[in-house]
Amino acid sequence: MTIVYISIALVVCALIYLGTSAIRTFKKAKPALQDLQETANRIQKQTEGIQTETTKLTAAQQKIMSDVEYKKQTVQTTIEIAKETPETLKGFKEFLPAKKNERFTHKVRG
Repeated sequence: MTIVYISIALVVCALIYLGTSAIRTFKKAKPALQDLQETANRIQKQTEGIQTETTKLTAAQQKIMSDVEYKKQTVQTTIEIAKETPETLKGFKEFLPAKKNERFTHKVRG
């Protein structure tokens, strides 16, 4: 019977030691857990900042692409007009001698 009491006392002592060890370990781990939580919060804030910057950069990229497309169309239109210029000058040169003759004949009549 003595062995049973000693066994029960040993189990109780082991449970008490387990409880105190668990409490000490928890107290030691608490600052590390707080540091991890703070680190997680900082990472979350940085992630939100990166997402905000990504949104801004995407908007800026869209603006730039739109501006480039507008300028490209403007240049293409200018090139098309420049290509048509020789034909316009040709027509103007044909028109100019006719006007000179009219002017001279007009002065002669007047």
